[in-house]
Parts: sequence; C-alpha cells; structure tokens
Amino acid sequence: MNIEDLSLVMRNPRLALNTLINARQKIKFYSHLNEIFFNQPYYWLWSQAKPHTTLIDIGAFIGDTATYFAMNSNIDKIIAYEPHPKTFKILSNNISALPKPIASKIKLKDTPIFNEEVYVSNSTNTITGTNKVLAGGRDLIKATTLGSELKNLKNVIIKSDCEGAEYQIFKNTKDLKNVYAVQLEYHKGYESLQDFFEKAGFKCTNSSEDNLGYLSASKKL
Repeated sequence: MNIEDLSLVMRNPRLALNTLINARQKIKFYSHLNEIFFNQPYYWLWSQAKPHTTLIDIGAFIGDTATYFAMNSNIDKIIAYEPHPKTFKILSNNISALPKPIASKIKLKDTPIFNEEVYVSNSTNTITGTNKVLAGGRDLIKATTLGSELKNLKNVIIKSDCEGAEYQIFKNTKDLKNVYAVQLEYHKGYESLQDFFEKAGFKCTNSSEDNLGYLSASKKL
C-alpha cells in the first residue's frame, strides 16, 4: 500500500474497516492452507484410505481439507458440508477454481449435520472459521443427520472439525456400519467420543489429554 492509498483509507473509516477485514481473512486462509498441507494434521486419515473410498468432510470451511483429500488416489468422492452461507460461497469459489480432475471429486452441501432432523441456527465467523450449529435461535436451517447422509454409502471415512458440534453429531453407533476410519477434532475432551466409537467397534487413539485435540478411530469392515 503506497502513501496515497493509505491517505484514502484513513479518510474513509468504512474502507479502512473493509481493508482490515479482507487482510485478516487472507492471512487466516493462508494459515489454514499452511496447516493442512504442510503440518498435515489429517495425514493419519489420509493414510487409512483404501481404494474406492468416500470421504465425508464435516466442517469443510474454505475447502482446504476437501482439496487435500481429493489429491488421494484411493478416494473416489468427497462430500463436503459447510452450512454457513458466506463461508459456503467462499468454499464454492475455491473448489470451482481447482483443476477439473480434483474439483470433480468434491460435492458440496450447505446442510448442517446434527443429531436429529430439526431446524437449527448456525453461527459462523468467516474470518476464524469457527462454526457452531445450535438448536434454536435465529436464521433457522433444516439439519440432516449423519445416518441419513451415510445411507447407501460404502467404504466411508469421516473428517470432522465442527467446533463442538461433534458431541451432537455422533450419537448413533448404527450410523457407522459402513465407516472404517474417523478423525475428528474434539473441543471439550475426548472421553465421551472415545466411548462412543469403542461401542461401535473402533479402536481409538487421541492426540492430547487436554480438552482440545484429535481423536482417531478405525475398524475393519
């Protein structure tokens, strides 16, 4: 930004605010890409993928994880869920800009996943990527369930990062009969989630004893 641009921004508070918001968004988006592709927190799930697998991406945000998994030749299809309208628009733009062989693997859905098919409110910060699907509130959206979305799918793996909604989404062990690997980020401890997956026949490991970390769960189909 040169001195003329800076002078214009300082004379226009709205322009100044928009400039700061856009800059913060770009920094955060680049940070997400760096985390997913270089730090590779989901490499465990990537390495579990068998031929002809479908990935369910819960909390797709800007499409970074969907793009990452689409580059795995064992994954035939990705269904990416991002219910917030503004974030979903960014996600759609990002996926449409990908090379066709990668983009064609990814199907986008703006439907929230919850523990029952009810109307929920969704609050999302498009800058930080914080998504919270909550029962009740304003701007209600019809939710679906994990069981409904997994119906008729085979050889499924699941990535989930939904800022606390994981405790509502994973409620029915019968939903996971065709799922062989799950990696999710937990936000309020892993104990109840680990108990759920072990009852469904999975072996689990967690990355942290704190409230925040990753739970990995796998089983043989």
